[in-house]
Amino acid sequence: MKYPSSWKIREGARPNVVQDIEYSNGKETATVVIITKSLPDSYKPTRKEVEEILSPAALKSSIPDKATFVSGLSTEIEGDPAGILEYTMLSDRAGSSFKMHMFSMTFFQGNTMVQVQFSVGSLLTEANGLNASASEWKPVFQAMMNSIVFPEKWK
Repeated sequence: MKYPSSWKIREGARPNVVQDIEYSNGKETATVVIITKSLPDSYKPTRKEVEEILSPAALKSSIPDKATFVSGLSTEIEGDPAGILEYTMLSDRAGSSFKMHMFSMTFFQGNTMVQVQFSVGSLLTEANGLNASASEWKPVFQAMMNSIVFPEKWK
């Protein structure tokens, strides 16, 4: 996956988090978190099962309890089923409150479920323009999603 050269990249610090990629200008922060989850070797879902798992309704049911659903979309990445989920949520951490706008794409690569979470967030004191900001960031996130390639698929 490609990302803007001005963004900082670091290895993930949490279980199943492969990478964290971040941009911050002091008022808002945009991040990409790449999460993988290995599935049992015996689990071989059919394309139809994967499409059902990644359907807008199934994705909507996976958002955090206090989140607000914006949209869900069935799509493809490299010809394989994928789902995109968009939602907003409030988050508190270390005494600071943030409003976040999330774009999340989920797909399967072999027996690994991959989720690429894109978010833009602002402190609540700066959050009034977050929806407009999220709209401005969406093309950047879409360009990143469209840069994903599965090299082994083309061998």
